Amino acid sequence: GIIGATVMPHNLYLHSALVQTRRIERTPKGIREALLHRGKTEHLLLCGLETPICVYQTAIAALAAGLQVTLLSDALGARRTEDATACLMALRHAGAHVLPSETVFYALLHDVQHPFFKAYTQLVKSHA
Repeated sequence: GIIGATVMPHNLYLHSALVQTRRIERTPKGIREALLHRGKTEHLLLCGLETPICVYQTAIAALAAGLQVTLLSDALGARRTEDATACLMALRHAGAHVLPSETVFYALLHDVQHPFFKAYTQLVKSHA
């Protein structure tokens, strides 16, 4: 499942779920309930507009709920870069991973044998 401070326009991969954090209780229990209605969720990919507020709070609550968290570093925003940097350092220390989207999506595909590998590579090259 995928949870973030804003809703992305499409699912990133089969069997993913999008959850608007503004519509759920931001507690470990609230996050887990919002995600588990779609099946077992173990790992979240987070993106959002205000890293020091929405993204940080969502990540901390998800980690407290026992979920693995990866923040998509190139899909995060903040009014003040230094605030976002401090929050990302704290989240790394708390156990979250911070990686670029391209790295994460290629990891989801595993290798060139994946049926979407070539199409994804063409998409990446067309937007480079």
